Amino acid sequence: MCLQYQRRSFRWLDVRSTLDVDAVEGTQPLLLDEDVPLMQAGMNSVAAIRLASKLRESMGVEVAGTLLFEHPSARAIAAHLEELRVSATVESTLILIEDVLSSVAQFAPGNQRAGDNLTATLPVWQQFVASGDDCEHDAQHVYVSAGLTCLRAANAGIPLFCAPAGNGSANGYLPLADICGNPIFSIVHPHLQTGSPSDLQATTIEAVADVWAVAVLEKCELEDGNSVDFCLIGTSTGGLLAHLIALAAHKHGLSPVLEVLVDPMTPVHPISRTLPAGPHMAARYLIGITGDSTFEIPSDASEADLGILVAQRDTELGRAPFELATILERQRELRATTHLLTLQSAFFRGQDARASAYKVYGWGVCLVLASGREHFYETNVGLSQEEASAATARLYGNVVCELRISGDHLTMCARCISGDVAEFNNMLKGMLLCY
Repeated sequence: MCLQYQRRSFRWLDVRSTLDVDAVEGTQPLLLDEDVPLMQAGMNSVAAIRLASKLRESMGVEVAGTLLFEHPSARAIAAHLEELRVSATVESTLILIEDVLSSVAQFAPGNQRAGDNLTATLPVWQQFVASGDDCEHDAQHVYVSAGLTCLRAANAGIPLFCAPAGNGSANGYLPLADICGNPIFSIVHPHLQTGSPSDLQATTIEAVADVWAVAVLEKCELEDGNSVDFCLIGTSTGGLLAHLIALAAHKHGLSPVLEVLVDPMTPVHPISRTLPAGPHMAARYLIGITGDSTFEIPSDASEADLGILVAQRDTELGRAPFELATILERQRELRATTHLLTLQSAFFRGQDARASAYKVYGWGVCLVLASGREHFYETNVGLSQEEASAATARLYGNVVCELRISGDHLTMCARCISGDVAEFNNMLKGMLLCY
């Protein structure tokens, strides 16, 4: 099929082939021992979920999803396990952590300990930009274009494009590379890559989805003018974004063959209330997705101070060192999150689009629902019972597969994208093999 769309230049999305990486500081030793904060050593939120699962499997102990935030080092975790009357030493805890890091955080086994001369480098997509390589080798987080990175390159299988969550990032889908052998791409808010003010000038969520759709289609277009099929996946707010990207791609002449929507936001608008937005809401969102519900954001904090507060909280939880680079990264993420939440709020205040929302499109929708879906969307988002229902979620289109998973919304979404739900893994592999 030949793509029937016109490449366009958007003022807010200046597609670039290179990025300025000169400002990135030199490498620093990356050491892991009993007292090093694990987030600082490379343990991300996905690895934290895997660690909790391994503790349940190997020691038969139930630990909270916030374990790594409340007990940030190997010594602290071992002490906590002792409090739970589980026989654990610092050494045995370190071995378990090394196993998780080697499988999730991309560390070579045996190289994590202090004194092993392991060095932290630029993110792989920044290495790609600096070297000028293309995306066809087996690297992760490889820069493709503004708004698109490659999480896993592969020579076979239908490409899977991951829509970002409300924080503008889809890099959390990286563990899916261990689940399926398909090429996997992350759709990301370009401000997180470039930091350019022009990346924040889109005025509608549909405009953002349209630009992302063009980036996806350009990646799917072959040199002979034909195209390859593709799939989209989105979680929570990202489910809504994935569907909007699918609609935009359909308008340009190439539809996805499948949407995988994990407990997505309601497809119907306008809804019964105005969604909250603004920098303070964005800061609460960023802290909330880490599983931290204890931190209170001062109501009088300025927008400039919010990024510092989020960075400071990350340091307290052991996720990152408190330094200028962390503050700048959190401020950039805060602006991207504010932008997306504001546009989404405006989307739901728009004109009634129920007819288009109810339309059944030609591609299939695989719907994954949390058992606690209704409670989350009613309590945390303020949707009505009808808007939060599974029946309304089914309005996304031609549901070819539906999976119901026990658990609350946030936990279930995090577990699915981290590869920690066997039913979801099997479903995803099976559906991708069908195309």
